[in-house]
Amino acid sequence: RPSSTPTNTRFAESSTSQRIIVGAAGLEVFERNPVIGVGWRRSSSATVIGDPEIASDLRSRFAGADQDFFPDVNPASVHNTYVQILADLGLLGFTLFAAAIVSVALGVQRVLRRARGSELWPFAWSSALGLVVIMVWLNDNPLYGGQVETIILAVLVGVLAAIGSGTAFALTAALGRGLAGRTSPLALTTTTTTVGAFALI
Repeated sequence: RPSSTPTNTRFAESSTSQRIIVGAAGLEVFERNPVIGVGWRRSSSATVIGDPEIASDLRSRFAGADQDFFPDVNPASVHNTYVQILADLGLLGFTLFAAAIVSVALGVQRVLRRARGSELWPFAWSSALGLVVIMVWLNDNPLYGGQVETIILAVLVGVLAAIGSGTAFALTAALGRGLAGRTSPLALTTTTTTVGAFALI
């Protein structure tokens, strides 16, 4: 939306402006508690993100923004998974989170190598691409709360886990023998991949 761009005269009234303000507040919380953070999901509490010192600093940095956007007026989450983890769990928690991301990325790389050339390749490739999109999307929302991107993330990881473990390959082969000539490869692959994913989630 045009109003969400910094060059627009109404940017200070946009939801993007609010997200930048609460994100900056989250970084302020992290700077005050850099090692272990303030505790899981505590960064969104009124006593933490709405701290008067943080609010004063934010008002000096974002002069002209809607007053309702400042967390001492309306306490809110930091609207950013990465900032949330820094504020809640500090460098220690963020290091573990980053290690988990690296571990998953290496696992996805192995799955893609295994699936290449098979009928499950389109699902493996599209799921891996979806994970990249989700990792960018997490810049816009917290990790918890049943956000749609969190649910999609879990499903995509499940699909890749099914393909990587061989469950989807085995089901595809077994159902392929029983349903040969009676269903399309796309429908067969969709069914077996979904079943395999939910079996592993």
